[in-house]
Amino acid sequence: MSRYAAVALLALAVFAPLAEAKKHPFVLEVADDAALFSDGGLTAIRKAGAGVAIPGVDPLRIYLMSVAQMPAEVRKSFDAAEGEERAKVFREWAKTLAKAEHARDLFVVVCENPKRFHLLWSDNLEKAGFGKAEQTAFRNAVEAGLKKAADARKADKPKAEVTQLYDGAILGGVETLRERFPATVEAPAEAENNIGRYLLIGLAVVVGILLISALMRGMSSSAGGGSFFGGFFGGMLGVMGGMWLYNSFFGGDTASSGETGATGGDDVGGDGTGGDFDSGGGDFGGGDMGGDF
Repeated sequence: MSRYAAVALLALAVFAPLAEAKKHPFVLEVADDAALFSDGGLTAIRKAGAGVAIPGVDPLRIYLMSVAQMPAEVRKSFDAAEGEERAKVFREWAKTLAKAEHARDLFVVVCENPKRFHLLWSDNLEKAGFGKAEQTAFRNAVEAGLKKAADARKADKPKAEVTQLYDGAILGGVETLRERFPATVEAPAEAENNIGRYLLIGLAVVVGILLISALMRGMSSSAGGGSFFGGFFGGMLGVMGGMWLYNSFFGGDTASSGETGATGGDDVGGDGTGGDFDSGGGDFGGGDMGGDF
């Protein structure tokens, strides 16, 4: 049994870090139809987003969309409206886009013609701490960056410079989140939860080792004896079995930063007044902001 214990400790040292992989991942999905953003800029945004840790939102998902031109039927209603009614037309169009893409947490759409942007966020994100101050800070950062990009384009600045400013607009918004919800600072309650998580992982690993070891001993006995490799693979399988037990019963999210499909979570939406709307997967509240640039 001591041989199995030694092998189990070796295997645990190899596999245990995988259980804690990327505690606060960030997912950025991009539909850049207007070709406003650069690969380098999106990489910088993902890097900044990886430093965001919002309690209860793990992973944080942002869907970034650029549109070259508003559809004709929507544009007709938009041009015919004034003031708040015009903003409402754009808002409803933004909701339609977000629902079609099954966006989660935060949806950002930037339209080039007309030059207007809009933000939508989920009720879950707002309840997690994305309140008025955070909403305004994000919106102001994005708006300021978009206006700089629009001014640079009007001044016939080089395309690379304009693109960098568009990148910076979204990056500025994400950086406001990183300042407000830094991933480097772990809340005491979360640290306490991690102690319980480690204990559960340890218990699951021990159970897995015992089960696999018993199986390996039975196989070794019938074969006329065991070997070091039998013990090694028994320990490795025990650890993997234990990790499987932990993930099966207690969950676990090992998603990583990148451009991936969004699954789970609340659909973004809302009309800025806290009302709900049907998003195909249930009713979700939330809020929105937008403006011209």
